[in-house]
Amino acid sequence: ILSSSLELDQVLDHILDRIKNVILGDTFNIMLIEGGMARVVRWHGYEDIELADSINAYSLDIKEYGSFKTMRSTGKGMFIMDTQEDSHWVLRDGWEWLRSYVGAPISVGGEIVGFININGKQPNMFNATDARYLEVFAYHAATALQNARLYRRISDSLAEKEVLLKEIHH
Repeated sequence: ILSSSLELDQVLDHILDRIKNVILGDTFNIMLIEGGMARVVRWHGYEDIELADSINAYSLDIKEYGSFKTMRSTGKGMFIMDTQEDSHWVLRDGWEWLRSYVGAPISVGGEIVGFININGKQPNMFNATDARYLEVFAYHAATALQNARLYRRISDSLAEKEVLLKEIHH
């Protein structure tokens, strides 16, 4: 899948589709960090909880969320068995349905650039094995990001050269 497309959205959707086949969850998303904010860029499963219309604009300040801070500092995936019992979990209005969580950081060149997140409506849906599996998917997402960025740089460079060649010939 990674080598079949350089379209980042398509590759990230494929990754989410594969995750759903390996880890049982209710909602799935990939967030990328932009200016200290983690923003949802691809997602699945939010239609059932009537958040599909707003999830694309959903972003969180990573400094305010213990799970993101933990994954950034360790570089490892993590899980929360019951969000209502976890002292570091930030409860948000409209998200009371979210009772369990597993996530993994996406690292490119040693820098955490995003997260893959799976949410569950029931407590105790995830464990350490799920977090490790998600780390593997995060590695593939990082590869897709690197490939897409490289492709974009090459395309931009070629476009600039074409403009220069046209200017020289006219």
